[in-house]
Order: sequence, then structure tokens, then C-alpha cells
Amino acid sequence: MSYSPESIKPYVDFINNWHYDNIKNNRVLRNKHGELTTVKSTGIKVGDNIYLVPGYIDGIELSEDQAQDYWAPRIPRLEKQGLITGIPDIQVDDKASHPANIISKLNHTFMDKESSEIPDSAIKYDYSNQPNPEVQLRQEVVNNLSNRARTTTNHGLAQQLNNQRGQ
Repeated sequence: MSYSPESIKPYVDFINNWHYDNIKNNRVLRNKHGELTTVKSTGIKVGDNIYLVPGYIDGIELSEDQAQDYWAPRIPRLEKQGLITGIPDIQVDDKASHPANIISKLNHTFMDKESSEIPDSAIKYDYSNQPNPEVQLRQEVVNNLSNRARTTTNHGLAQQLNNQRGQ
């Protein structure tokens, strides 16, 4: 597999569009270390592919399990609409050499460069000085929903997050 900017584009378009959308709509998070988050790219396995999806949604950073629960049911629709492309999940000797990790790392270089150009006006959630009570409460709700979803069904969190986001 080739790893030029053009060859990885189909695999990263979805998260890059999410990145731009969060900047445009002023939904960027600044963590307690002053670092900005627009995507928190996470790889999830659906079928025989790995999909790079956002692990950051409106001020909430999802765990890998939460991202899997949230995004997995949406992948078929997103793929059918041409919005996301999966990376073939192949066997490799070490995790770092998996195409999904290489592509994600290459794209992260782009994201880091882009993050230095994000205006302060795009930052909605700012933890740099003190935790934002609204975001803390939302994170607690997601964590509680996630714990409940684990005891019921794998898709429980996805449904709960949909209800929370009004979708």
C-alpha cells in the first residue's frame, strides 16, 4: 500500500471533514495542557475493515469502546453515502506497522500543523484554566450511559448518545 497524501485521502476524508466542521462551528476543545482537540481520531473495526472515526463529539472525548458503540452502527450508512472508506484489516507483525496506524500517524502530522492555525474564537470548551462544568456534566452523563449500555446491549450507548444529541 502506498502512503502518499493522495492515496490516504479516502481513508482520512471523514475525520478531516469533522476537523474542519468543528473549527468552522466553534466546537474545539482546549485540554488542561493547552492542546486543542477537534477529532481525537480513533480506529474501529467493522467487518473486515478499520475505519478512522472521531472520538471527540461536542466537548466529549469518547473511550475506544464508546467510539465503537457510537460509530459502528453508522458505518454502513456513511460508507453507502461515500463519506467514509475502510482500511483493510490485514495481519501484521506489530501494531505500529498496520496500515490504519500508519495512515492515522501521517494524517496526525497534518492535524498538528492545522491546529496551530485554529483561532481562539473556535474554542468552545476550554479546560486550560479550569474544568468547564457543562462539559464535566456531559462527560459524566456519557460515562454513566456507557456503563449502563455495557450491561444491556452493545448499541445501547449509541442510542443514548443519539437521544442526547437529538438525532
